Amino acid sequence: NPELIAALEAWNARAVLVNVTGSDRKIDDKWRDYLALRAAHPDRFFLVATFDPFRLEEPDFIPKTITQLREQIAAGAKGVKVWKDIGMELKDAQGRYVQIDDPRFQPIWDFLVEQHIPVLAHIAEPLAAWQPLNEASPHFWYYTNNPRYHAYQHAEIPRHETIIAARDRWIARNPRLTIVAMHLASLEYDVGEVAKRLDAYPNLYVETAARINDLAMQPSDAVRRFMIRYQDRVMWGTDFGEGAVSRAGL
Repeated sequence: NPELIAALEAWNARAVLVNVTGSDRKIDDKWRDYLALRAAHPDRFFLVATFDPFRLEEPDFIPKTITQLREQIAAGAKGVKVWKDIGMELKDAQGRYVQIDDPRFQPIWDFLVEQHIPVLAHIAEPLAAWQPLNEASPHFWYYTNNPRYHAYQHAEIPRHETIIAARDRWIARNPRLTIVAMHLASLEYDVGEVAKRLDAYPNLYVETAARINDLAMQPSDAVRRFMIRYQDRVMWGTDFGEGAVSRAGL
């Protein structure tokens, strides 16, 4: 998009193009678009790859995924994204929801450690997803327009605390893996809860996209103290989608 490029140039800024499975899962098409955009503007974009977790039970899932990621890292990927479909949508052959700490994913994390590649993890949704719609909530518009992710309406989806516990176990089991927990680690409702994880897991970082309004609803002194204390562990993100090449945002 010419307007995006012009804005980045005016701001002397670079952007991250994050591939994500999303509802359409056309990750190969999106990756080609990202490669083309970065090739046209190599000084403006970083690339983040992803993989399709819905292939988990295929016999060649691990070797094919690692081969794909190896190629994409060689092509310039600086990170790998995992999304909320792990924990909220992905099921095994027995119909059980698969969480991010599932041991079948472990070879991927080990490979990324070897490659010194971080994981950008959007695991779970805001706590509001498990609560009734509330016009005062920063998430009212999203769940009104995306009811499939409003877990309150879908009793079969695991609870927020279940998904977060699995995410925390995954971080603990992979201390050498750098993990950026997107959207304030899906603990946006309380910076104190985010702080507990940052204190517990030295390999963990967090990111702010689409959760600034949640911060604004908390005591400003608490948020200020949090930001000062963890200033080297918080990444600024916007969750901005731009046309066909970055609909998914972060």
